[in-house]
Amino acid sequence: MRFPVGHRRFMKLGLAFLMGGVIFFLLRAPSEGDELERLTLRDLNAVGVLVELLPPNLEKEGVTWEQVRRDVESRLRGAGIKLLTLQETTRTPGHPYVYVEVTGKKSPSKFHAVQIRVSLKQGVLLKRVASVEAIAETWSESLLAATEVASVRKVVQEGLKDLVDRFIRDYRAVNPK
Repeated sequence: MRFPVGHRRFMKLGLAFLMGGVIFFLLRAPSEGDELERLTLRDLNAVGVLVELLPPNLEKEGVTWEQVRRDVESRLRGAGIKLLTLQETTRTPGHPYVYVEVTGKKSPSKFHAVQIRVSLKQGVLLKRVASVEAIAETWSESLLAATEVASVRKVVQEGLKDLVDRFIRDYRAVNPK
């Protein structure tokens, strides 16, 4: 199941439910910005991948930075999206990269809250001062889940798969083969 959280918009719906030992929180933003976000992916030939360092509590549960990076890169590569090295990203116009952040907090009970965010960051020009370029988030999806500690690794893997697949879907929508 897919459980996105929009960004930079007010939340429209809040819902929590229990499924297989995992409580998912569904927070979906209105869809008016989705098409604009998709359009920022048009003519994107390749992307870098940057995975933020994971908090120690997630690594203790078996979620590693290396595995997160490999999973994301593998899905993008498998979808035919060319990946850039760090050096190639810095030399590519707009410096586009997929940014991945996984955070988590263990509660005093046996539950662990996990948030996963996948976004595309790239150079943009200010409309009022066209000579000013900044790196900005132009596309993003995220999810929030509470799960039993024993399921943290699986929840992170499934959540990453879902969010990266959403990126791939939106990428393909504006870059048909």
